[in-house]
Amino acid sequence: MDGSGSISTASYDQAKIFLKDLAMSFAIEQDLVNIGMVQWSGSSTGTCTPSAGTPSCDASILNPFVNMELSYDLDQICSTINANQIKSGTPTLEGLLASHCVLKGGRPTASKFLVFITDGSPSAGIAPYPEIVAAANAIKADGVKLFSINVGGGSSVDTLMKAIASDPKADHYFSISDFSTLVNGNFADLFVDQVACVPTTDQPSR
Repeated sequence: MDGSGSISTASYDQAKIFLKDLAMSFAIEQDLVNIGMVQWSGSSTGTCTPSAGTPSCDASILNPFVNMELSYDLDQICSTINANQIKSGTPTLEGLLASHCVLKGGRPTASKFLVFITDGSPSAGIAPYPEIVAAANAIKADGVKLFSINVGGGSSVDTLMKAIASDPKADHYFSISDFSTLVNGNFADLFVDQVACVPTTDQPSR
């Protein structure tokens, strides 16, 4: 989840509602669905060479971000989602790499999915688009289905976010106008239908 300063506090609060609703759409248990999260913003001094199988990652890439390893602890999941917004730059590449690192901690036989949300282009000078697409391709080559959501980011963000999404793009890439649409739309239902996981019958807790 993009935690950059271009997202207003009110909009980020709506993003939190969406993330909690999405998380609570599944049966979160040790041997069923585990959830991880990275709120990415600012800059990272760590490195991660994207590659399918085992990315070569320096754990310090996660240090500037709010992150949670894959977990089935509902309190931990909710507290991580509710963490304060970082409100700095938009390090899209590092956000993808950190997300890949978190997913590597999952059960080897488990299906893996990544929902990547941003409202804007990468901050100037952080990473060119080809590096970002290469990192996304490595994640997908590792068996991860990558869903990308552009929230009001315009045509340049459309191009990048569509490029990083899994195929077919119509099922994995979404462009919406604002965060209220994210909350009130049907993305969570579409996601649950596509990932073929075990849904829960409990109502989401906001």
